[in-house]
Amino acid sequence: MEKNILILGNNLGNIESKKTQDEDSILGADILIINTLIHNKINIENIFDFLNPSRQEEVNELLKEGKNIFILMGSTTSKPKSTKTISLKNKKEDHLFIENNIDECLFDFFSKGEGYGFFNTIYTKDNVKNVLLKSKIGNNIYSWYQKQGKSHIVFLPQIVINKDFPYSIGENAKKFKEKIIKIDNFLCSQSEQIKKPDWFNEKDYMFNKEFENKNKISKNTEKIKDLKDENKNLAKDIKDLEEYKLLLYGTGIPLEKAVIKALKTLGLEAENKEIGLQEIDQIITASNDKRYVGETEGTNNCIKTKKLRQLTDKVGADIEEQEKKDKTIYATGILFGNAFKNKKPSEISEECFSPHAKNHAERFKEILFSTKELFKAVKYSIENPKENYPKYFNTELDNFIGKEFKFTPPKK
Repeated sequence: MEKNILILGNNLGNIESKKTQDEDSILGADILIINTLIHNKINIENIFDFLNPSRQEEVNELLKEGKNIFILMGSTTSKPKSTKTISLKNKKEDHLFIENNIDECLFDFFSKGEGYGFFNTIYTKDNVKNVLLKSKIGNNIYSWYQKQGKSHIVFLPQIVINKDFPYSIGENAKKFKEKIIKIDNFLCSQSEQIKKPDWFNEKDYMFNKEFENKNKISKNTEKIKDLKDENKNLAKDIKDLEEYKLLLYGTGIPLEKAVIKALKTLGLEAENKEIGLQEIDQIITASNDKRYVGETEGTNNCIKTKKLRQLTDKVGADIEEQEKKDKTIYATGILFGNAFKNKKPSEISEECFSPHAKNHAERFKEILFSTKELFKAVKYSIENPKENYPKYFNTELDNFIGKEFKFTPPKK
């Protein structure tokens, strides 16, 4: 049976529907289209307050009966995003984006030349639920719907009729009518679903296969949950291990933190500290109470003497700090250098530290420590826990005073 479509407001070309006069009742409508072009504004919070009281009563009656109402939007008073009117005429298809499967007909109509829509871009996704049609870029929303009881109120772009507008052609008007009916049929099918009774899932009323499948789904759901939890823990472990790789390519504060993390893994105490106006990248204490002051550098070239001079100053600041506390523990300087940081480690053939840097370290009894060598030490320690490499590392470190640290696994 053909649906009875009634229109409040201007007729839409030749839509083969009845334009309702002021004195006509709309209670016989299967679908009501309200064309708001002749009205000034719609208040989204109180949609139908622009209608007279008797007409509002009829609209509410239609909604109670489960009839759907389509509103061709004019303008609104609720949080406008823009008052700019946009035409889709001659626009490319990618200006629109389908948000919901039921609006494919709208997409066709407004973007493929079957109809030309003119409408205000006045809503963002934060304001509106159940979006049908929106801009592909940005949050402009052109069509949406809201549920009211068994009914739906569908907001469509406003249509302007002029001599060039295809709706004035009967075929295009017929297409628009078909699309309205298609959306109405979909929404009605959603409303007609019957609520399942409380006893619906009791075993007495289940098929054996249904019961078996539901049990399998329940068990699978538990397995999925366990796997998700496991993956979450695995991802956390991966992230923790990946932080060490900053030793291979990092610079600045991230590299400083990676060095501290690595030193702690190797059994040393390490922290960043300020002494007066000096910021010490690492204050390091070994298990034998030996004290070290660390300076960190990441560069695209080899490490030169400039950083070593800074390291010497920071060692001096630490000695002065210890003297104030009447302590006789004097720190050894360690320069942690990530040279050629933008190169793949296996492709680096150059020396990490310049000859002058090596001479400086030998003269001032400092340790040169490539962070790539530090990575090797950490990797070995983590992957060979039974070897107790941190204990070996704590005692071995002093053997490199005045030299460059080179990682070698402990002799078994």
